[in-house]
Amino acid sequence: MRKLSFLAMMFMALSLPMTMVSCGDDDDPAGEQGGAGGEGEGQDDGDDELVDGGGSAGVVQLDSIRQKMILEETANELLSRVDAADFRVAAGLLEFVDQNSADGSDISKWADAGLELCCANATDSLVEMVYSMSNFCGRFELRDGRWLLSPDQVGYLEFNFTDGEGEPCSLRLVCSGYNTLIHHASFDEYNAEATNTAGQSVRVSQRVENSFVLPERIDVTLTKGGSTVATAELASAVQLRGGDNEFDYKRDAVDLALAVSVGEYRWAIDRIAFEAGSSASYIESLSKAGEQLIALRAEASGDITNDSDLKGDITVLELSILDRVQVKGRINSVEQFVANLENATYNERNETLFRDYLDRANQLLEMGIYYYQDPQPAASIKLYPFAAYDYGGERWYNQPVITFGDGTSYSTFESFFSQDAFQSVIQRFTDLAADFVGLVNPDANIAW
Repeated sequence: MRKLSFLAMMFMALSLPMTMVSCGDDDDPAGEQGGAGGEGEGQDDGDDELVDGGGSAGVVQLDSIRQKMILEETANELLSRVDAADFRVAAGLLEFVDQNSADGSDISKWADAGLELCCANATDSLVEMVYSMSNFCGRFELRDGRWLLSPDQVGYLEFNFTDGEGEPCSLRLVCSGYNTLIHHASFDEYNAEATNTAGQSVRVSQRVENSFVLPERIDVTLTKGGSTVATAELASAVQLRGGDNEFDYKRDAVDLALAVSVGEYRWAIDRIAFEAGSSASYIESLSKAGEQLIALRAEASGDITNDSDLKGDITVLELSILDRVQVKGRINSVEQFVANLENATYNERNETLFRDYLDRANQLLEMGIYYYQDPQPAASIKLYPFAAYDYGGERWYNQPVITFGDGTSYSTFESFFSQDAFQSVIQRFTDLAADFVGLVNPDANIAW
């Protein structure tokens, strides 16, 4: 859904600098200026802060310098909790399999046979495919570089091998619980080809109808020497209320949860839920040894089934880092918010109309930065107008701008999260990234 995707990307753009500081240039591009609009409007001269004569009611009085310190400390603490060496065992097993798998012909034949079982019906105009994990069960063993399929009939999929240290290893996928057959028109594919019939070129079209058997639960486990190295879990609950296997956004409900664990780390999409087109929710988290490092949550309500006529509110937008820094907000009336932004862009050559539509959008946007679980924001985030100059003259666009609680300054993201101000975070992230690259490619010559 285009508008929901647009809003999600906008929130991530607003939130991402809180966790991962980019290596940007402090200076604005040549020929650009910006300002908050209204009394006390300022222009970005390339400094970190912009003078703003207006105060910010209802926010914690922390100036930009103190907030940069808190953000830098939090980012460094977050990065210090992640060690690439913790993933060495899992990465080593994957590398071993990659380096020692020379012949996968049995796997290819097995997969082709499974696909044939998934074909429920086939004609010149229609192919009906029903994909089920029950058609892809089997147990493979790696011997002398070749994957061999066991003749035993099993109800799961498993790959066994002995690693370079002589320890038995296994990757097993198991499905369990209730199976739901589900189809939606967006799953389908269309093939077209031209054939020659009686000297005439005839275009033949074929629809491939793809349906899926979704298990209530899928579990994937990687072990080494009898100890668990990594796991992946998918839990689903689908309610198809039409009496058939067709999924309808306006009628049905879906609730999914996914979790991947490697050692002490656990990344999870704790919930993706969609209820009859009237509500949706998304919860994601990253934790280590039971301590939550990052959490992201979003909720929406209203009529969210029609992308061209989206109605309702995004009631919750929340990003939390180590429970120290939170970016929280909401968008009232998604339909009006998106329309105002689109109208502002349409009037990018008309400053008065551009500012008017952007002001209307900002009235529907509530977004703040919070520290240490304080109920009051220390800074707010709004979309501010900026001007650029090209062959057509003056052109207006918007950028998110931070307004601080002391009421004395504001800054663009680019200037606030500058390379100079967050050099320690950038260096720590660069080192961590190099460590991860070294896990899979020890000989890599990394130059950032």
